Amino acid sequence: MLNCTTRKQVEKVLPEFVKRWPTPQDFIKAATVDVATLIKPLGFVQRRTVALKRMTELYLAGPWSDPRELPGIGEYGARAWEIFCKGDLGNEPPKDHALVQYWEWAKQRRT
Repeated sequence: MLNCTTRKQVEKVLPEFVKRWPTPQDFIKAATVDVATLIKPLGFVQRRTVALKRMTELYLAGPWSDPRELPGIGEYGARAWEIFCKGDLGNEPPKDHALVQYWEWAKQRRT
């Protein structure tokens, strides 16, 4: 959702998105029109809806070892996955402001 969109914009739709489709399995069954209606304020609604569905299909189909193998996942998504899913903070701070704040906090807690 963050491709060509600010975090503040995504924060307006993400809670409802997660409420409606709490798991990838739930989301993959979602009607395309329902997804498009919810994420319309983010722009690029048709492209974004198709991309989210495709990424979810490939995520569920596996196997994949790095999130960059999934469509629409770039450096930010990969670093977020490493930090939050793998618990790997790495030695270098991420480039995203919000991730940097968490990274610095987590580094202090681990030392």
